[in-house]
Amino acid sequence: MQESKHYSNTRHLTITMLSALLGLVLLESRGLVVWADRLETGTLQHIAQPVTQWMDQRLRPLRIGEMRPAVLHQLEVIGWSESSTQLPPLAPTERTDLPTPATLSSIATPITPAAPVIAALMPVADTLAAVPTQTPLHANLSELNARPTLRIGLVGDSMMAVGLSAVLQQHWTIKGRVQFSRAYKSGTGLARPDTYNWQQQYPILIGSPPPDLVIVSIGANDAQNFVQADQVIKFGSTEWRKQYGQRVIDFMGELTQHGTQVIWVGLPPMKKAGFDQKIDQINRLTYAIVQQYPNSSWWNPAPYLINAQGEFIEFGETQTGKTVRLRALDGIHLSNEGADRLATPLMQWLSPSAAAPASPANSTAATPLPLNR
Repeated sequence: MQESKHYSNTRHLTITMLSALLGLVLLESRGLVVWADRLETGTLQHIAQPVTQWMDQRLRPLRIGEMRPAVLHQLEVIGWSESSTQLPPLAPTERTDLPTPATLSSIATPITPAAPVIAALMPVADTLAAVPTQTPLHANLSELNARPTLRIGLVGDSMMAVGLSAVLQQHWTIKGRVQFSRAYKSGTGLARPDTYNWQQQYPILIGSPPPDLVIVSIGANDAQNFVQADQVIKFGSTEWRKQYGQRVIDFMGELTQHGTQVIWVGLPPMKKAGFDQKIDQINRLTYAIVQQYPNSSWWNPAPYLINAQGEFIEFGETQTGKTVRLRALDGIHLSNEGADRLATPLMQWLSPSAAAPASPANSTAATPLPLNR
């Protein structure tokens, strides 16, 4: 009897695992393609890319992926989601008529390093200076507040798409005066224009007229090697910093070309120490570049998301003493409550004379803590 039960349990476990794997493939075939594209350059990526693209090409006509939002909604209904603050649904933010990664790889314009520009804007020493704890927002606020309608662009990867963009839109207090345009795409970055070329896609995503102010958060997917002229460029090397730095410069040129002011939100501390060290390198590089641009600010979010010892925290207390999750389970993204900690000072900076920003009763807004990293 025990052997039969053991066999049954093993069989049921195997069936469950295979069913879950099948569901993942059917509902997330496009996500698997993005995952394969973002792998480190090497044998695994060489195998994974054609396999995931083949599956996606054959499953896409069945439109099974369109069931994904409904499935996630049902999981949320039965209590699968851990979010304690449910935001109302927003209008679709990611275009579905853009070129696929396979198409982009054939049309992406290689970005070559421009030595004079790099020398002028970015230190290329082996060690870049650490990012200051306090990084003031110094864009031309009086000019922004003088405009009858303020157009704000929310730009970046999933660090912007998850949490921060929704909280900024939901809690903004200057009703009617602020108009948002959204240009974010999960699973993308500046390191791999062969996968997703932000230089080409940003004008399409942001639309017209251009925003007066852009709040951008990008780079969490960029801690990886990439290939340039058939050569693997190792993450963190001097050549990598030159290449990536030039892409940041080109992107800043795209963001600011119409007189748009920029707030570049740096990446927060990450849970895994090794990944956090890589993110720190990206922060140092983007800070060194962005701070050179007039009417642009590189803003450090870390003081709002650490403890008194300067360490990564998953949970924090609200003003009412309630413990809430600040970071997602992956140790990378922000929860809605974590995003609220950043949205509140951003809104207070932009509208200091307005009423205090609307926030839920369990707001996690907090005074920045000292940063020891």
